[in-house]
Amino acid sequence: MKATAAVSSTPADASPDRKALLAEALRRRILSMELAPGAVVDELALCDEWVSGISG
Repeated sequence: MKATAAVSSTPADASPDRKALLAEALRRRILSMELAPGAVVDELALCDEWVSGISG
């Protein structure tokens, strides 16, 4: 299951499916240690990453 380019530009607009894809992507990052458990998540950077995936 690939989760690229699947989140809208604002969290309020995100459908449950898009939210689930983002949650799964974050879960994978934590399990692979790309993102340390308990690390602070920069929500703006995360949003920029997902929005740029849609347009790029």
